[in-house]
Amino acid sequence: MKINSTQFLYKTLIILLVSSLFSCSTEYLVHKSFKRKNDYNLLIIPNNTVLKTNGKIKELYPNFAQLPEDLQDTIWNAQTVFLDANSDSVLIQRIYSSLFDKLQNTNLKTYTANRESEFPYSAENSYILRVAQLELEEDVSQIPFIYPLNEFEELYKEVEINTLALNIWLEVSKANSQDKALILYAQKTIGDKINGRFYQAFNGEYKFEYSKTEIAEESALILAQQGGFAFAQYIYDYFLNKYEAEILKPRNPSQRYFGYTIETPSFMNLYYPDENQRLIEIKTK
Repeated sequence: MKINSTQFLYKTLIILLVSSLFSCSTEYLVHKSFKRKNDYNLLIIPNNTVLKTNGKIKELYPNFAQLPEDLQDTIWNAQTVFLDANSDSVLIQRIYSSLFDKLQNTNLKTYTANRESEFPYSAENSYILRVAQLELEEDVSQIPFIYPLNEFEELYKEVEINTLALNIWLEVSKANSQDKALILYAQKTIGDKINGRFYQAFNGEYKFEYSKTEIAEESALILAQQGGFAFAQYIYDYFLNKYEAEILKPRNPSQRYFGYTIETPSFMNLYYPDENQRLIEIKTK
Protein backbone atom coordinates (compact mmCIF):
# COMPACT_ATOMS: atom_id res chain seq x y z
CA MET A 1 0.00 0.00 0.00
CA LYS A 2 1.39 3.39 -0.96
CA ILE A 3 1.51 6.04 1.75
CA ASN A 4 1.58 9.66 0.65
CA SER A 5 3.67 12.33 2.37
CA THR A 6 0.68 13.77 4.28
CA GLN A 7 -0.17 10.36 5.76
CA PHE A 8 3.46 9.76 6.66
CA LEU A 9 3.73 13.13 8.41
CA TYR A 10 0.47 12.53 10.28
CA LYS A 11 1.59 9.10 11.51
CA THR A 12 4.98 10.47 12.53
CA LEU A 13 3.36 13.23 14.57
CA ILE A 14 1.06 10.70 16.29
CA ILE A 15 4.04 8.52 17.20
CA LEU A 16 5.98 11.48 18.57
CA LEU A 17 2.95 12.68 20.56
CA VAL A 18 2.32 9.26 22.08
CA SER A 19 6.01 8.88 22.91
CA SER A 20 6.08 12.31 24.56
CA LEU A 21 2.92 11.63 26.58
CA PHE A 22 4.30 8.28 27.72
CA SER A 23 7.55 9.92 28.85
CA CYS A 24 5.68 12.66 30.72
CA SER A 25 3.28 10.24 32.36
CA THR A 26 6.20 8.04 33.49
CA GLU A 27 7.98 11.00 35.05
CA TYR A 28 4.74 12.20 36.62
CA LEU A 29 4.34 8.79 38.29
CA VAL A 30 7.97 8.93 39.43
CA HIS A 31 7.27 12.30 41.02
CA LYS A 32 4.13 11.02 42.77
CA SER A 33 6.17 8.15 44.18
CA PHE A 34 8.95 10.54 45.24
CA LYS A 35 6.45 12.81 47.02
CA ARG A 36 5.18 9.87 49.06
CA LYS A 37 8.68 9.12 50.34
CA ASN A 38 9.43 10.99 53.54
CA ASP A 39 12.84 9.56 54.31
CA TYR A 40 15.09 12.18 52.66
CA ASN A 41 16.91 14.17 55.33
CA LEU A 42 19.01 17.22 54.45
CA LEU A 43 21.35 19.00 56.85
CA ILE A 44 22.09 22.39 55.27
CA ILE A 45 25.16 24.11 56.67
CA PRO A 46 25.26 27.77 55.57
CA ASN A 47 28.19 29.96 54.68
CA ASN A 48 27.63 33.37 56.21
CA THR A 49 30.00 35.20 53.87
CA VAL A 50 29.11 36.68 50.49
CA LEU A 51 31.96 37.13 48.05
CA LYS A 52 31.36 40.27 45.98
CA THR A 53 32.76 40.43 42.45
CA ASN A 54 32.60 43.28 39.96
CA GLY A 55 33.09 42.00 36.40
CA LYS A 56 33.44 45.54 35.03
CA ILE A 57 36.46 46.14 37.26
CA LYS A 58 37.96 42.78 36.27
CA GLU A 59 37.71 43.81 32.63
CA LEU A 60 38.97 47.39 33.03
CA TYR A 61 41.63 46.78 35.68
CA PRO A 62 43.21 43.29 35.37
CA ASN A 63 45.79 44.22 38.04
CA PHE A 64 43.17 45.64 40.44
CA ALA A 65 44.37 43.52 43.40
CA GLN A 66 47.90 44.96 43.08
CA LEU A 67 46.78 48.61 43.14
CA PRO A 68 47.11 50.76 46.29
CA GLU A 69 44.19 50.34 48.67
CA ASP A 70 42.97 53.93 48.38
CA LEU A 71 42.96 53.65 44.57
CA GLN A 72 41.07 50.35 44.80
CA ASP A 73 38.42 52.05 46.92
CA THR A 74 38.10 54.90 44.43
CA ILE A 75 37.71 52.53 41.47
CA TRP A 76 35.29 50.28 43.37
CA ASN A 77 33.04 53.18 44.35
CA ALA A 78 33.06 54.58 40.81
CA GLN A 79 32.25 51.29 39.09
CA THR A 80 29.96 49.58 41.62
CA VAL A 81 26.22 50.25 41.67
CA PHE A 82 24.50 47.27 43.33
CA LEU A 83 26.96 45.27 45.43
CA ASP A 84 27.08 47.60 48.43
CA ALA A 85 23.45 48.74 48.42
CA ASN A 86 22.56 46.23 51.17
CA SER A 87 24.52 44.84 54.10
CA ASP A 88 25.88 41.32 53.84
CA SER A 89 23.87 40.19 56.87
CA VAL A 90 20.59 41.33 55.27
CA LEU A 91 21.41 39.57 51.98
CA ILE A 92 22.39 36.33 53.73
CA GLN A 93 19.27 36.34 55.89
CA ARG A 94 17.08 36.84 52.81
CA ILE A 95 18.82 34.05 50.85
CA TYR A 96 18.55 31.39 53.55
CA SER A 97 15.08 32.31 54.78
CA SER A 98 13.77 32.04 51.20
CA LEU A 99 15.58 28.76 50.63
CA PHE A 100 14.33 27.11 53.83
CA ASP A 101 10.80 28.48 53.47
CA LYS A 102 10.46 26.91 50.05
CA LEU A 103 12.02 23.57 51.00
CA GLN A 104 9.56 23.30 53.91
CA ASN A 105 6.81 22.85 51.30
CA THR A 106 8.38 19.61 50.08
CA ASN A 107 8.77 16.07 51.33
CA LEU A 108 12.48 16.74 52.00
CA LYS A 109 13.12 17.02 55.73
CA THR A 110 15.50 19.93 56.16
CA TYR A 111 17.65 20.62 59.21
CA THR A 112 19.53 23.81 59.97
CA ALA A 113 22.83 23.97 61.83
CA ASN A 114 21.08 24.77 65.12
CA ARG A 115 19.08 21.52 64.78
CA GLU A 116 22.05 19.34 63.90
CA SER A 117 21.60 17.25 67.07
CA GLU A 118 18.26 16.07 65.65
CA PHE A 119 19.69 15.10 62.27
CA PRO A 120 19.56 11.29 61.65
CA TYR A 121 23.15 10.75 60.48
CA SER A 122 22.76 6.97 60.24
CA ALA A 123 19.60 6.98 58.09
CA GLU A 124 19.88 5.66 54.54
CA ASN A 125 18.85 8.86 52.74
CA SER A 126 20.52 11.47 54.91
CA TYR A 127 22.64 14.05 53.09
CA ILE A 128 24.79 16.97 54.18
CA LEU A 129 24.67 20.09 52.00
CA ARG A 130 27.43 22.50 52.93
CA VAL A 131 27.31 25.92 51.25
CA ALA A 132 30.95 26.21 50.20
CA GLN A 133 30.61 29.68 48.71
CA LEU A 134 28.10 32.39 47.88
CA GLU A 135 29.00 35.06 45.33
CA LEU A 136 27.18 38.22 44.29
CA GLU A 137 28.45 39.33 40.89
CA GLU A 138 27.83 42.66 39.18
CA ASP A 139 28.62 42.98 35.47
CA VAL A 140 27.45 44.20 32.08
CA SER A 141 26.51 42.12 29.05
CA GLN A 142 25.47 42.71 25.46
CA ILE A 143 21.96 41.84 24.22
CA PRO A 144 21.94 41.18 20.46
CA PHE A 145 19.14 42.18 18.08
CA ILE A 146 19.10 40.69 14.57
CA TYR A 147 16.85 41.63 11.66
CA PRO A 148 17.21 39.61 8.40
CA LEU A 149 16.96 41.77 5.29
CA ASN A 150 17.23 38.88 2.84
CA GLU A 151 18.90 35.52 2.48
CA PHE A 152 22.39 37.05 2.64
CA GLU A 153 22.08 40.26 4.68
CA GLU A 154 20.99 41.15 8.16
CA LEU A 155 21.01 44.10 10.50
CA TYR A 156 22.74 43.68 13.85
CA LYS A 157 22.73 45.77 16.99
CA GLU A 158 23.94 45.18 20.54
CA VAL A 159 22.61 46.96 23.61
CA GLU A 160 24.55 46.94 26.87
CA ILE A 161 22.69 46.04 30.05
CA ASN A 162 23.56 45.77 33.73
CA THR A 163 23.39 42.27 35.21
CA LEU A 164 23.47 40.94 38.74
CA ALA A 165 24.09 37.26 39.49
CA LEU A 166 23.92 35.18 42.65
CA ASN A 167 26.16 32.11 42.49
CA ILE A 168 26.21 29.17 44.89
CA TRP A 169 28.58 26.23 45.33
CA LEU A 170 27.33 23.28 47.39
CA GLU A 171 29.30 20.36 48.77
CA VAL A 172 26.90 17.42 48.86
CA SER A 173 27.78 14.22 50.70
CA LYS A 174 25.92 11.24 52.06
CA ALA A 175 25.93 11.38 55.84
CA ASN A 176 26.71 7.69 56.39
CA SER A 177 29.27 7.34 53.59
CA GLN A 178 33.01 7.93 53.21
CA ASP A 179 32.61 8.88 49.54
CA LYS A 180 34.05 12.19 48.41
CA ALA A 181 31.58 15.10 48.44
CA LEU A 182 30.18 16.30 45.13
CA ILE A 183 30.56 19.96 44.21
CA LEU A 184 27.37 21.41 42.70
CA TYR A 185 26.99 24.88 41.22
CA ALA A 186 24.00 27.05 40.31
CA GLN A 187 23.34 30.65 39.34
CA LYS A 188 20.36 33.01 39.43
CA THR A 189 20.63 36.17 37.32
CA ILE A 190 18.61 39.34 36.84
CA GLY A 191 19.28 42.27 34.53
CA ASP A 192 17.90 45.30 32.72
CA LYS A 193 14.90 44.55 30.51
CA ILE A 194 15.25 45.62 26.88
CA ASN A 195 12.50 46.04 24.29
CA GLY A 196 14.05 46.86 20.93
CA ARG A 197 13.26 46.73 17.23
CA PHE A 198 14.50 47.72 13.79
CA TYR A 199 12.19 49.80 11.64
CA GLN A 200 12.32 51.43 8.21
CA ALA A 201 12.08 55.23 8.18
CA PHE A 202 10.23 57.23 5.50
CA ASN A 203 13.49 57.75 3.60
CA GLY A 204 14.01 53.97 3.39
CA GLU A 205 16.81 53.93 5.92
CA TYR A 206 16.69 51.27 8.64
CA LYS A 207 16.91 52.48 12.21
CA PHE A 208 16.93 50.86 15.63
CA GLU A 209 15.01 51.97 18.70
CA TYR A 210 14.68 50.49 22.16
CA SER A 211 13.42 51.12 25.66
CA LYS A 212 15.13 49.90 28.82
CA THR A 213 13.80 49.11 32.28
CA GLU A 214 16.83 49.20 34.52
CA ILE A 215 17.39 47.19 37.65
CA ALA A 216 17.59 49.39 40.73
CA GLU A 217 20.07 49.65 43.59
CA GLU A 218 17.85 47.47 45.78
CA SER A 219 17.88 44.71 43.13
CA ALA A 220 20.48 42.77 45.14
CA LEU A 221 17.89 42.23 47.85
CA ILE A 222 15.32 41.11 45.28
CA LEU A 223 17.88 38.74 43.77
CA ALA A 224 18.71 37.32 47.21
CA GLN A 225 15.07 36.30 47.67
CA GLN A 226 14.67 35.00 44.11
CA GLY A 227 17.98 33.15 44.41
CA GLY A 228 16.96 31.43 47.64
CA PHE A 229 13.70 30.28 46.05
CA ALA A 230 15.48 29.12 42.89
CA PHE A 231 18.19 27.19 44.78
CA ALA A 232 15.50 25.42 46.82
CA GLN A 233 13.82 24.34 43.58
CA TYR A 234 17.14 23.13 42.17
CA ILE A 235 17.87 21.12 45.34
CA TYR A 236 14.43 19.54 45.15
CA ASP A 237 14.91 18.64 41.49
CA TYR A 238 18.37 17.24 42.22
CA PHE A 239 17.07 14.74 44.77
CA LEU A 240 14.04 13.98 42.61
CA ASN A 241 16.39 12.95 39.82
CA LYS A 242 18.56 10.93 42.21
CA TYR A 243 15.43 9.02 43.14
CA GLU A 244 14.42 8.67 39.51
CA ALA A 245 17.89 7.33 38.66
CA GLU A 246 17.52 4.55 41.18
CA ILE A 247 14.29 3.20 39.68
CA LEU A 248 14.36 4.16 36.00
CA LYS A 249 17.79 4.84 34.59
CA PRO A 250 19.13 1.29 35.01
CA ARG A 251 16.45 0.33 32.47
CA ASN A 252 16.45 3.61 30.52
CA PRO A 253 19.84 5.42 30.62
CA SER A 254 18.62 8.12 28.22
CA GLN A 255 16.04 9.42 30.69
CA ARG A 256 16.15 13.23 30.72
CA TYR A 257 16.79 15.40 33.76
CA PHE A 258 13.43 16.77 34.81
CA GLY A 259 11.77 18.73 37.57
CA TYR A 260 8.47 19.67 39.14
CA THR A 261 7.71 23.11 40.49
CA ILE A 262 7.38 23.02 44.27
CA GLU A 263 4.43 25.37 44.65
CA THR A 264 1.73 23.44 42.77
CA PRO A 265 3.22 20.17 41.56
CA SER A 266 0.90 18.56 39.04
CA PHE A 267 1.10 16.96 35.62
CA MET A 268 1.28 20.41 34.01
CA ASN A 269 4.18 21.49 36.23
CA LEU A 270 6.63 19.01 34.73
CA TYR A 271 9.56 20.82 33.13
CA TYR A 272 12.95 19.99 31.65
CA PRO A 273 15.41 22.57 33.00
CA ASP A 274 18.30 23.98 31.02
CA GLU A 275 21.74 23.96 32.63
CA ASN A 276 21.10 27.47 33.97
CA GLN A 277 18.00 26.19 35.81
CA ARG A 278 19.54 23.38 37.82
CA LEU A 279 22.46 22.26 39.93
CA ILE A 280 25.48 21.36 37.79
CA GLU A 281 28.19 19.04 39.06
CA ILE A 282 31.69 20.54 39.03
CA LYS A 283 34.21 17.82 38.24
CA THR A 284 37.27 17.79 40.49
CA LYS A 285 40.49 15.82 40.17
